Amino acid sequence: MSWKKHIPSHHLSKTATDFFKNNSYVPLRVNGKEYKNEVGISTTGGWYKNGWIVKIIAGKEGKHDYMQINFYTSVKHIVDIEEKLLIRMTDGKIVKRLGWNDVNLLYMMNEYDLQQIEDMVERRMIDP
Repeated sequence: MSWKKHIPSHHLSKTATDFFKNNSYVPLRVNGKEYKNEVGISTTGGWYKNGWIVKIIAGKEGKHDYMQINFYTSVKHIVDIEEKLLIRMTDGKIVKRLGWNDVNLLYMMNEYDLQQIEDMVERRMIDP
């Protein structure tokens, strides 16, 4: 039996995938100031709103297209990538989820994590 069968399947809603597709670059905000989504840039300390960059990637042999989302944050006053998602465009399935140091988080993902992403989309639709 394949170990992949033990990984739960998680899908983002069409609303969320469309939102990210239509908002492909959102800068990181720290204390209301915008910063480029570039690892290593110095920031102030304080509250933040994640930024992100979305790239559309053509699948092998045109079978599936994918959406890669890199979420940016400020850690110890430095911009860094907090999380990376790879989402299949046809059905919103999250096929890869990486955290700090490219740790595989997909097998640890639960409905709470998925709901956090959906909630972030809702908040950003109201207050970009």
